[in-house]
Amino acid sequence: MKPKQQYSCHHFTNTLFKAMGPQTSLSILLLSTIAISGTFAQHQVTHLMVQNLAQEDIITTIVTDVDEFDWSGNSGPQHNFEDIQIPAGTYHQQQEDVYSLATNCPFSMILIFSDDTRDTYRINMKYALDDSQAAFQHLEGTRDVTYSRVGDNVLLIDVRDNGTYCV
Repeated sequence: MKPKQQYSCHHFTNTLFKAMGPQTSLSILLLSTIAISGTFAQHQVTHLMVQNLAQEDIITTIVTDVDEFDWSGNSGPQHNFEDIQIPAGTYHQQQEDVYSLATNCPFSMILIFSDDTRDTYRINMKYALDDSQAAFQHLEGTRDVTYSRVGDNVLLIDVRDNGTYCV
């Protein structure tokens, strides 16, 4: 049995140039570039979990400062963590797919509580995957907002009333 011959993208493009002529070279070059770059832009699965350990309910969330190109499809926090409620003592978790080529995937989240207070933080979602820096900032509010990497690719955000900790 004769082994199957494999061709490179370069071989494929040259064959098309010869068959179709120089007028189509720009179109073929663009299609080849798109095909090649598409194979490298893979998404990586992460999960974002926000745990409300405060006494007040989180009545809504607002996600800001997001670059759409860092996220795969509708899986970024700007789509699945926007305008959610997290009652006191519970958590909310969503899958957040980030592009592997993105160096950082930062976003900011505003948590609005039932007592009309708010806490705002900013973090890099890539921290859930590897040795990326979290670049965490607690931008506004009086609650303790902390972060940690837990499990497989899970970024946990804990929100507590100032000075209260579970033992």
